[in-house]
Amino acid sequence: MAAYELLSWTHQEDLLTAAAVAMDLVAQRRLRPRGTLAAVLAPPHAELIYLSDDPRHPRQPRNALSDSRHPGLDRRADYRELFDELARSVRTDADTTRRLLAFLLATAPGPANLDRERDILIRDTGMPPDYVRTRAETEALLILHGHPSEIGRVLAEFAAEFAQRGVSGPAADLFGPEDFARLRARLDR
Repeated sequence: MAAYELLSWTHQEDLLTAAAVAMDLVAQRRLRPRGTLAAVLAPPHAELIYLSDDPRHPRQPRNALSDSRHPGLDRRADYRELFDELARSVRTDADTTRRLLAFLLATAPGPANLDRERDILIRDTGMPPDYVRTRAETEALLILHGHPSEIGRVLAEFAAEFAQRGVSGPAADLFGPEDFARLRARLDR
């Protein structure tokens, strides 16, 4: 254990506050860092990558969407229109909603991220909450409708069908209203 961790909490807090104040003063250029690690705290100097680069006249960054595949998407209004169209689709099409949510979960597919992203879609786009249900929510609703012993089997069959249609990852555990109706029909047989 380091000596810092052996200090009382009030002393640790005082040291953290002092370090934060010093960092803030360095960031505001009111304090000049010194020592072997001073370069880490100092703002970076402009470096020429190509001889034609002049740090005094920076180039405008090229918009990734302004190429020939997406003509005219240079303006903020165009982006706003695209987002509004996506929001309309999320409010009206459960499959689009599931695919969007699966895309949002691709990098962090955990349950906490699923709940957060789903809540954002409900709150910010007006997505109906039943458009995307988790496997646990779907299972709980199916139990309310009866046949609790067969639910596991039916959900496993349904997941296999998802895989055959190319749906995998987080999207395979998301169910829309049509999926719920199909599951109920299978259980009622």
